[in-house]
Amino acid sequence: MARRFKFEDYEAVWQNSQASGNDLLILLALVKFRQPKGMYATRETLAELLRCNVDTVDRSLRRLKELGELDWVKGSDRSKRANRYAILLPGLDKNTPRNLPRNSPRNSRKIPPEYHPPKQY
Repeated sequence: MARRFKFEDYEAVWQNSQASGNDLLILLALVKFRQPKGMYATRETLAELLRCNVDTVDRSLRRLKELGELDWVKGSDRSKRANRYAILLPGLDKNTPRNLPRNSPRNSRKIPPEYHPPKQY
């Protein structure tokens, strides 16, 4: 599977997120860390990137989780391991459970449901 351009991931966040302010900036910052194996970032890294306090990042993360737009698996505080994040918005591929292609007779080629091939005349 070819890796999509991050521009498409940023567009998916802009179009589908209900968040605003710092919360939206957190989602956009996390897109920067997307890799095929997941999104890993420490709260300190996010705070430095957004030029804010770690407490501000924590509040934004909680609000995004309440909105249902973000989930994460906590890393170790002692060893400063990064959390593994998953953005739960339509339009994002690999790390979003909602966007996994459905296997059905209609979708046997595993094409995402929002894809419509261009008409050929």
